[in-house]
Formats: sequence, structure tokens, C-alpha cells
Amino acid sequence: MHFVDELRDDMCGFLHMSSQEFNHLLLIITPHIQRTDTFMKNSISAKEMLVVTLRYLASGECVYVC
Repeated sequence: MHFVDELRDDMCGFLHMSSQEFNHLLLIITPHIQRTDTFMKNSISAKEMLVVTLRYLASGECVYVC
């Protein structure tokens, strides 16, 4: 299971927003932050980038995605 998928149940507490708000924001910003995979590496998904950014903005703590 992916880090982002585990957040579904605790989205409100972890990111300080509802899942509906998160999905709406993701829909708006995905075209601007989406990257493509290369043969050298897989890119981080727009959803993962948004989760890490929102978590940092909500708490000031760094989140490391392995």
C-alpha cells in the first residue's frame, strides 16, 4: 500500500482538510505539477507532491516519502 493511499481515512487530521477539498485542489493543480516517468526513474505523482506540500504547510514538519 502506498503512503498516499493510507491517508484516506485520516485525511482531515493529517492535512487539515476534507477529502473532497483535497480532490478538488488536486484536480485544479495536477496539470501544473504533473511529471512524466523516464527510463532512469519513476516520477512522483501529483497526488504525492500535493500531500507532502500540504502536510508541510499545515504543520511545518518535513515528510519523507520512501
